[in-house]
Amino acid sequence: MSLALKLFPLFLFLLLLLPIDSIPIIKSLLNPSTPHANSQAYVETSDVTSQFTIYASNISSCLFKTAVIPCECFLQVSNDYRLEENGKLLSKFAVSPPDIKIFTPSTHEMLNELTVHILPKLCREDLSDIQLEYRSFQVFPGEEESSWKTVSAVAKTLKDTKTSLIFGCKHFSDPGYYRVSIRLSLVNYTVQADKWIVVNRTNQNALRLREDSIFPHCSSDYTVGWSLAECSMEHLHYRLRILAVPEGAKNHDDGAVYIEEIGIAPDMHHLKISCSQFDIIHEKYCFELVSVNRNSSVSHTWHSVCVSTEPVERKLGGWSAWSEWSACSETCGSGRQRRVRFCNEPVPKRSKYCDGPLIETQECTLTKCPEAMMPQSLSTNCSCGCALSLEASSFFASSRHSRMCEGNQTWTLPKMDGFKIADFTIRKQGDAKGKLFFFLRAPYQELVWSSDSHQEYQFSLPMSAPIFVVLWSKSNDTARLKQIDDGFTVSYSVRDADSSPTVAKIDSCQPFCPETMAIAIMAIIFICIIFIPPLVCAAVTASMRRNTSPEVPLMDNKYDSEMIRSGNTESTHVSSRNYVAKRSIGIQLSVQSTPRTARACLSHESPVPPRGQSSLSECDELEYDYYDGTTFPGSFLAPVQDVMYSQIDIDQVK
Repeated sequence: MSLALKLFPLFLFLLLLLPIDSIPIIKSLLNPSTPHANSQAYVETSDVTSQFTIYASNISSCLFKTAVIPCECFLQVSNDYRLEENGKLLSKFAVSPPDIKIFTPSTHEMLNELTVHILPKLCREDLSDIQLEYRSFQVFPGEEESSWKTVSAVAKTLKDTKTSLIFGCKHFSDPGYYRVSIRLSLVNYTVQADKWIVVNRTNQNALRLREDSIFPHCSSDYTVGWSLAECSMEHLHYRLRILAVPEGAKNHDDGAVYIEEIGIAPDMHHLKISCSQFDIIHEKYCFELVSVNRNSSVSHTWHSVCVSTEPVERKLGGWSAWSEWSACSETCGSGRQRRVRFCNEPVPKRSKYCDGPLIETQECTLTKCPEAMMPQSLSTNCSCGCALSLEASSFFASSRHSRMCEGNQTWTLPKMDGFKIADFTIRKQGDAKGKLFFFLRAPYQELVWSSDSHQEYQFSLPMSAPIFVVLWSKSNDTARLKQIDDGFTVSYSVRDADSSPTVAKIDSCQPFCPETMAIAIMAIIFICIIFIPPLVCAAVTASMRRNTSPEVPLMDNKYDSEMIRSGNTESTHVSSRNYVAKRSIGIQLSVQSTPRTARACLSHESPVPPRGQSSLSECDELEYDYYDGTTFPGSFLAPVQDVMYSQIDIDQVK
């Protein structure tokens, strides 16, 4: 006994460790297996003495001993329901939302009443709240659900009888989305209709006026009338808006000039506008019947009519004849073709576009596609390349076999007599390594297709020259292949050129491919930017140097402080800086060593006029060659000339 008590906790622990699937549970005995909330269900059992219990989220909802499950057992929508028989778990099940269908149209006219049909299948009566909700067309992202507002609510008891409900016309005064929802009080759940109702237009509110032109018919007043919906709309404030459209505007929304708005009383049906309000400088005038909802502050334009200011020519457009049917979209089998027409006979002028379709399409059936173009078993004796003799076949090109081949793997499709075309389909399988090339006439001569370009993997080539298919692969590509079927599957079929529309040849771009040309142009631009500016700068600098003579400064600074004899003054001191001319020679001549000659004696021998205020004292005095302090050699007042002003013999200077 003591041993059994000791082993009992261990037994319970092992029982808890068992997976739930290992515990035998009888399959669901409910009918239906997933009942609706507030609906009738049954238990398939023959034992009428059993005690059944239903738990909803671990809370006992009801007890019963009959095969019929009471209605109050399913009053909650949940996925956590359990059915027990005499304390034994029979099954777990879920209860879906109440079975109520709401029938509403997908579109509805504004200012019209709406009839909603409701078909409930409830076990017990439920006092529900049927709501009509509204949401505008444009809402902020993330506010799609919170933007719904209740515009009307009706209380109604639902059970299992079809019922209808009418929402008044006044609830549909604003354009937007509407939906109907039912709030159930017994189940505490809201059922919504499967689709929304789009409310955007009506033909009841419309303008009535002369639409040909305002002048010359308008002599004193221009009458604008309207008709409003019979629905009583006290919360709508109607107004007539007048806009002037300038010359050349496409429509009245493009640059229209606002003129005025006139309020419309409920008992008004027309109004008269003075002809003086209209000016012929505007091409036309537009009249809009608008309203503002006093409750929601939503404005809406009900009807808009534009009238020319003066008579203009109007011409209704007409369709041209249908064009010929285009070529079939497929080269074989079934495809589609189309034809078009245009609204240009005549072209509409100041009138609406032609009514009817612009394009028509139809199916087209050509000859049956060759079965050879379908995937076939691939040849195994053509791994390194071979000559293709069949008019329709396929082969597998993989770099896995490149180590066993001499050179690149090459497949050849010979030239055929007549005008033949080969249709190719390339399919890349797995992690295909290497590059697949198609050449015409000879290998590596005229490239027409490559796998590393952006060309289509389905194309056609003429058979007027041999076609060579070359697989180029690196030496280490074979080691990186992961699957045996990594490579290219090439399928082809040869046909007569007359059997289907001509297929354009894929021209080779070598060596002037778009990529190559782009790189070359960029390189040329880069070279020009780097080298041209220095060359231009050097040429301009050399030209300037050739055209400009070197200017040698005529004056040097003299850093000592000497006195310079000036005309009519005893002495003059230069205030801060003294200058001495490079071309002048200041020489003091003594009486003993230099012959003294009066300046006047030399005037006839020298062609150069005297420079400055030269002073010569008596013959036995010293002579100074000096300059006027007010003029510096080389200035505007004393230009320098390349001549010597002295007749002094330099050889006599000691």
